[in-house]
Amino acid sequence: MAFRCHSVPITVLWGGSYSFRFMNYALLAGVVSASARLYELFIRYFRNWGIYLNKKTRAVDEETYKRIISVIRQGFLYEGTHFKPNERIATVLVLEYNLGLRVGDILQLRMSSFVRDGNRYHLDIYEQKTGKYRNFTIPMEVYHFVREYAYKNGIGQKARLFQITERAVLKHLKAAADFLGLEGIGSHSFRKGFATNIYVNNQYNIELVRVLLQHSSVVVSQRYIGIGSKELEDALVKNISLV
Repeated sequence: MAFRCHSVPITVLWGGSYSFRFMNYALLAGVVSASARLYELFIRYFRNWGIYLNKKTRAVDEETYKRIISVIRQGFLYEGTHFKPNERIATVLVLEYNLGLRVGDILQLRMSSFVRDGNRYHLDIYEQKTGKYRNFTIPMEVYHFVREYAYKNGIGQKARLFQITERAVLKHLKAAADFLGLEGIGSHSFRKGFATNIYVNNQYNIELVRVLLQHSSVVVSQRYIGIGSKELEDALVKNISLV
């Protein structure tokens, strides 16, 4: 049996661009190829999982972030489906926006992941995607926020804070974004929002963004947030001459 393999670039709802390899099977000689049908099923399947071809995820600003969190906490009715108030998913996204962690890493967090170091706390985890060790300081406000969530939900020190799948988070987020009429929103929108805030609020320090996101280079970080250098931004403003 002969095979043909194609590489299809896609952007997943949580933001990253990937190359998904799948097989278009050529049937035995004399039988019509099923490639077109398989491709159609491929697209339909991944759309059901919240994955879209060639769709760029954008960063959320603070207003959009608050709107999304609010509607998830309150619950909403969308296309005949009632989405109940969901504090758990809202908390996952709040942490992503405030810590810049990926959803997959947030879902692995336990209270024991926050280690006391004198009068502060720091993370003690390894990133799932990169395997890199992450031990950054956690703002006390964020630590108390997480501790209160764990207390209210009776979650022990060693138990996972969020007993939920990444797919469930992404599907709920997609429904909330669609309900609000927002486009280009994925879970990476919150990580990008974090990175953008760090960048803009710290004199356009791209090295600081690189360190916090643990990127391999500032070029990767600059491309990730989609904002030019301070010099570039200033040059564009200075060049404006509207008539």
